[in-house]
Amino acid sequence: MPNEPSIRASILIELGGYLEGRGVALDKMLREPRLRAAWRSRDPLAMVPLEGVARLFDVAAARLDDPCFGLRAAKAIKLPGMSLLAQLTARAATVRDALKCAAGFAHIFITRIEAGFMEHAGIGKIYWRPPAVDVSPVQFNAFMLAGLIHRLRRAAGPDWVPVSVDLPHRRLDCNEAGLLVFGPRVRYNRTQTCVTIDAATLGRAMPDADPIVFTYLNDLAERWLADIGTEDDASALVSHELATRLRSGRIDIESVAGALGLAPRTLKSRLERLGTSYGKVVSDTRAGLAAHLLRDTDMALSEIAEELGFSDASAFSRASRRWFAMPPRAFRLRHRRPLAARSSGVTSERG
Repeated sequence: MPNEPSIRASILIELGGYLEGRGVALDKMLREPRLRAAWRSRDPLAMVPLEGVARLFDVAAARLDDPCFGLRAAKAIKLPGMSLLAQLTARAATVRDALKCAAGFAHIFITRIEAGFMEHAGIGKIYWRPPAVDVSPVQFNAFMLAGLIHRLRRAAGPDWVPVSVDLPHRRLDCNEAGLLVFGPRVRYNRTQTCVTIDAATLGRAMPDADPIVFTYLNDLAERWLADIGTEDDASALVSHELATRLRSGRIDIESVAGALGLAPRTLKSRLERLGTSYGKVVSDTRAGLAAHLLRDTDMALSEIAEELGFSDASAFSRASRRWFAMPPRAFRLRHRRPLAARSSGVTSERG
């Protein structure tokens, strides 16, 4: 599927090595053909389905009976050596520059992700919201976030923790390990992952900074980003913009098109060429966020309705029946689950 969220296979390859070190054979867990092919070819640049990789983290946590699996894997896996994005951030001059690169070039590692970096009064925030997939994001997101923090500690010191961390899911069932990685100021049930970094850390030099290599890698990343074609994916751009506007209710096509630097007619035409419409993108964006918030957070239904920009809970309930053929409370009861495998992509069979 051309618009299916994807991720570089380097993460699959490194994860397989880590699992084998813990006595689990990855090839016995893979059923999705594209994951199998990437694992066998060991091509770190191949793109594989993000949903399959996220599900693999879910299955591995259940297989090892380890609710802290994502955190432990992030500390053990040396993914940066195989990732252009990680090499680029490592060669940046300062932590600030590294975070700007991580957000600006996130699409070369994960497609259709919304990511950004902002700074105000010396305090920096890097945030991201992966595309919606039909699997719990807890273990995968914990891995990605902990990996970022471990890389920042190379510049800031081994005991450094962020000013605060926001997580888009309910509380992790590994408080002690989470405290060591994230620090004491963690907020759960948010709409996106966000890491707040103090001014002193932002200005610290990256230990592997190299301006010549950085310039080369930055040019290469620009070309990769152009090849991926994220700028032409109008539906993804609209969805990302909508996700930041739903709560305020400013989601008319004129406002969104203006934020994207397009005329409404141009945006409508681009969406039509992709076989969709503005109204459908709005509905799909709301449905994806609703599924995530119902399944993975403890937010009250009234809070979710407000987050999605509905006037009241009854309007949200009617929309839920259209999207999921059931009211939101029933969807939450059916799909809220502990870490466990699902049938597509990977299997928890022992082998």
